[in-house]
Amino acid sequence: MPDKLTCLPPHDIEGGMTSGEPFTLVLCDQNFPPVLPAGEDGKCVVIIRVEDGFLSEIKSVFSDRFKRFCKPHGN
Repeated sequence: MPDKLTCLPPHDIEGGMTSGEPFTLVLCDQNFPPVLPAGEDGKCVVIIRVEDGFLSEIKSVFSDRFKRFCKPHGN
């Protein structure tokens, strides 16, 4: 039986972002499932879970993880 806590096949977020492929990102607390398969290619929805996270904490985790991909406002 496959592990329900990992993506099959393995894939990275950065590869999809730099190639321009569309992806879905979910920012949530621990009440969302850790893996959500989406599509025939076996790739998963990108899920960032912060246990007991307030919105400000979840935003901070997102900003830290994706800061090199985010452009400053007004540019």
